[in-house]
Formats: sequence, structure tokens, C-alpha cells
Amino acid sequence: MGGIRALPNAVAIAPLAAPPPLPSMIILKEGGVNGLDREFDPPDSDTPSGGHGAKVDGISCGQMVDKSYHVHAFIGLLVNGREVAIPDQIGMVDPGVAVRGFTNSAHCFYGIHTHDATGMIHFEVTSEAKPSVGLYTLGDVLDVWGERISATSFGRFSGPVHVFYAYTPLRTLLAGVYGYAEYNGAAPRDIKMYSHMAVWIEVGTVIPGSRLPKIRFYTEY
Repeated sequence: MGGIRALPNAVAIAPLAAPPPLPSMIILKEGGVNGLDREFDPPDSDTPSGGHGAKVDGISCGQMVDKSYHVHAFIGLLVNGREVAIPDQIGMVDPGVAVRGFTNSAHCFYGIHTHDATGMIHFEVTSEAKPSVGLYTLGDVLDVWGERISATSFGRFSGPVHVFYAYTPLRTLLAGVYGYAEYNGAAPRDIKMYSHMAVWIEVGTVIPGSRLPKIRFYTEY
């Protein structure tokens, strides 16, 4: 099957003649895959620049035991209008075998990690912070993963970059009901990540916020 291949040295990607239409809603499910999978290098887990046991942005790699702060957000990636899956096993050192697409064992887990390729980001850390607080930023996620974002590239995908986001009231399971706002700041890395927030990173062709899929979560936060 052909796809959008992450080419070395940020090689520009030609626009797709006819990308498939985006769904109106993406329903997150454990072990699922949203978008073309295994398009990064490595296809799963962190890059050599990401987390490999040492602290990243002050975030430690430890065991998942009774985390007091546990929320989730969504990150989606569109390259010329086609969805590319965010890898599973981000933020895991020596991950175990995935069971039905879901990895739940590793030597250690960072407080930011992914269990599958749905784009659902898990934020789990021992903290007294309430679920309404945003402890981490998009930059923290990218640093644990080891990928970079700029105005002209995301990871190995090259082209104009636009970022859209939607905040969601606490315990609300559906993000993007009223569309998405475009981030107009200079540093999208600084976007704070909150419970059930949805972020779309677009490279190349721009899909307006009103046409981006809504995201349905299955967790309380």
C-alpha cells in the first residue's frame, strides 16, 4: 500500500492528487490506529533525540503506579490533507510486546507517553495538581518523542506548518464540537496541553478548523 513516506532530511512532499476525505469524527479506541501508520523513523517509540531513560524537560522515566495526575489529550498530524498516525510507544524505554495494538509494559514510562497509534497522549505523573491544570506543553511531548516542529517542517515532513487546537471543558468527552482555532503565536511548542484537548498539526495543504474531525475520548479526563 502506498503512503506518505517520512523521507530523510526533510524532503518536500508533493501535494496528493486526491487525499481521502476526513471523517467528521474520530472515536478513540484502545489499540486503534488513526492515519497511515509507521511513517516515522523509528516507526514506533522515541527517536535517538528523545527519551531513553534520562530526564527530559525535567520529566522522569519510572513505573506507572498510582499516578495522582492522569489526563489525556489528542494530537493529530495531517500531511497535505492526509492523516499520518502518531506512533505508539512514545515515552517508553524498552517497551514490551503490543497486545491488540496496545503496549502496556516497558522498562520505564515517562510522564508523557502513548500506548497505541490513535494519537491519544497520556499524561501520568505523581502530582497534587488537579485535572483542570495543564502541566505540560506540546514542546514537552515532542521532546520526549524526539521530534521537532518549525514554521516549515514537522519531523521529517517539509512544508508550511499550521497548528489548530480546541480546548474542552473538564469531563467533556467530545473535542472540537465548535471547530478549531488556529494557533497564531510564534512558538507552537508553548501550547499548554489540557485534559481532552485536541491539537492538529498540518504540513502543506491547510484544512480549515471548521473541517477538522471532532475527537471522542473514552476516559473521564
